[in-house]
Amino acid sequence: MDAAQEKRWKEMWRRDKRKVLGEIKKATARRDGMTLWEFSDLVDLAPQDAKELLNQLPNWGANIYSHDQRILTRQTIAVTKWTHEDPFLLETIQVMGEERTGLRLGIVSDTHYGSRTTDSGVVRAAYRYFAEQGIKNVLHAGNVLAGKSDKRYRQADRLTEDLEEQIELLKGQYPKIPGITTHFILGHADTTFEDSQINPGREINDARSDFQYLGVVETDLVFNPEGKKAFTIRLYNERPYYTYGVSYQAQKKLEAMAGGDKPNIWLYGGSQQLWHSRYQDVETFKLPGLQHQTLKMRDRAYCCNVGFLVLTVVPEDEKIWTYAETFPVWKRSIPRQKSEK
Repeated sequence: MDAAQEKRWKEMWRRDKRKVLGEIKKATARRDGMTLWEFSDLVDLAPQDAKELLNQLPNWGANIYSHDQRILTRQTIAVTKWTHEDPFLLETIQVMGEERTGLRLGIVSDTHYGSRTTDSGVVRAAYRYFAEQGIKNVLHAGNVLAGKSDKRYRQADRLTEDLEEQIELLKGQYPKIPGITTHFILGHADTTFEDSQINPGREINDARSDFQYLGVVETDLVFNPEGKKAFTIRLYNERPYYTYGVSYQAQKKLEAMAGGDKPNIWLYGGSQQLWHSRYQDVETFKLPGLQHQTLKMRDRAYCCNVGFLVLTVVPEDEKIWTYAETFPVWKRSIPRQKSEK
């Protein structure tokens, strides 16, 4: 496929993707999917070209697959753990006034673009600080978008529940700083769009060239520095359970993990509650969010922390050193809404 052809197909896909995916979804529900000939007629391409286009669509965000020469849609976005080896290089950093080899990362979570309570000011402040510190890589632990909400909270907590509108808000409002890449997973709020058959992670990547999609709900970043101890950073995001202690849910999950499945560093998004501890030999960070308390949170007697982190990781021969800086964390209640005239 040459560049001109790829451009034409991408333009067609942006224009017609909902129609195309809708027809494949109907064929999946009615029988056992769509044939290549039917797909060829649908996209108005010769069968050979249609087959080539079909191979590209999963890379452009379509949750489709082929089985027994039939094209089907996936019923949900697969919740899986992906592994990325050495996603970026260690570099020389300053630690306590000394030069060391390691990572210095910005850490954010739960931006919830599409929510009325997203704190864009703190998001901008976070990225300004990252830029001042020379940080090149930011890890986002999920819930990039607000997703869909229960009917009771829809009007109070959402600006919009449309996927494309939420991505437009992200595209226009999320800080874009040359030299900084945001590596992100989809959290539990993002996956409420799964019935659309469009993967929000791919859509965000398409909208923002400075975003790097890593996976859904749980992803491991594995680093193998030469001559140093290897280590794993796990990004994780799950719907919070409202328990009596901030640490309870994370501790129970760590206790249930097999020894070989535990990361060295666990960045835990979704709860919007700050907690840091070395537990079960895992450096665990429950992360604050970047939105104020919503009406749904208030009804459940749940107050979120607002803030971001800078994480420094220094591997040595037999040990991994971690240093965390928190900026700033405070509690916010739901802001009053202006009455509409």
